[in-house]
Amino acid sequence: MTERVFVRPAEGRSVRHERTMQHIPAAGTYVERTSYIVRRIAAGDLIEGEPKAVKPAAVANKTETVKD
Repeated sequence: MTERVFVRPAEGRSVRHERTMQHIPAAGTYVERTSYIVRRIAAGDLIEGEPKAVKPAAVANKTETVKD
């Protein structure tokens, strides 16, 4: 099985996914670690890291009461 890594484009860069030819989103995505991805990371076009944590949605009304 191929290793998957989370990558995002470096600031001001646009990198296409090697299979789909779609641009890798600025927020990042998981991709297979291929020689193409390793070269893009080494060239500084992609940044390897972890996805940003999603904050839980705020409770709309904290004073809500239960009606009988």
